Amino acid sequence: MPLGDVYTTRDGSSVFPYPNAQEYWARDENLVVLFEGCIGGLDLTNVTDKKAFEVQMGRSIAPATLVTTLASHTNEELQFVRRGPRKGPSRVLLLPTNSIPDVSTLVVVVQPKFKWEDGKKVFLDEFMLVTCYPGVIAPNEPCNTKPDTNERQDSLEFWTTHALIYRPDMGEIFLSTWDDVLAEHDAPSKADANG
Repeated sequence: MPLGDVYTTRDGSSVFPYPNAQEYWARDENLVVLFEGCIGGLDLTNVTDKKAFEVQMGRSIAPATLVTTLASHTNEELQFVRRGPRKGPSRVLLLPTNSIPDVSTLVVVVQPKFKWEDGKKVFLDEFMLVTCYPGVIAPNEPCNTKPDTNERQDSLEFWTTHALIYRPDMGEIFLSTWDDVLAEHDAPSKADANG
């Protein structure tokens, strides 16, 4: 089942899938069915920034992709993977297949579209679908935040007590600490140093 070109929410707003959504979503037809089953119930009135919605589907819909872990410190060795073209590594946890819990919530993240008119943002009743996945709302990963910000601190608080459930298609697991991962990520690149 292919993803549609545009969807209408309860308040009449239009939601457009992101540019390569068809390619990504083709791998999971169930995700299209779940998304289409909940998007019409969302109310995007007064949404003027990227917003995540956690929609209770009323039944188990998929295996979890994220789990709560024991609290760790940023200098403790953890499991990480480098997932494709992301800004930095992701924390993962390797679990036996038969111990992965199911989730009953679908996360839908949208970004409002706007145009500039007389130097002011004018919001349209149109939104871009940023992502959709079974699970719970999670903050940006630490490598997607700026150093010395509340966002970085909040991200670290979350990602020291949560991890993505490892899948072999994510890449090879390596051991490191958040301190080391972020020191490497935040260091100026050689290109920046050479001007």
